[in-house]
Amino acid sequence: MLLLFLINHWIFFILVMILMILGGLLSFLLPRIPSFIFIVLFALISFGYTRLYDAAYFTIPILLMTCIFTAIPIVLVKYTLYLQRVGERLEASTSKSV
Repeated sequence: MLLLFLINHWIFFILVMILMILGGLLSFLLPRIPSFIFIVLFALISFGYTRLYDAAYFTIPILLMTCIFTAIPIVLVKYTLYLQRVGERLEASTSKSV
């Protein structure tokens, strides 16, 4: 039933892709803001989507899918920024010892 809903409302996949791009971009541009805030914001947008298309039965699965798929780029960007900081620290420590 959920699969049929998602096939008929293909705009959901576009919504998820846009939210993934926005999640990665916002977490890169605003690294001090916690990731949880972005995920909750995107879940609220997804909740609005389910209300707009009158899909009350599918609210929880759609919220879960949105949260999971928008968390992926956010986590990847945060991990990349973390590795950049670690690399800078290692470079600074090796330049001091030489």
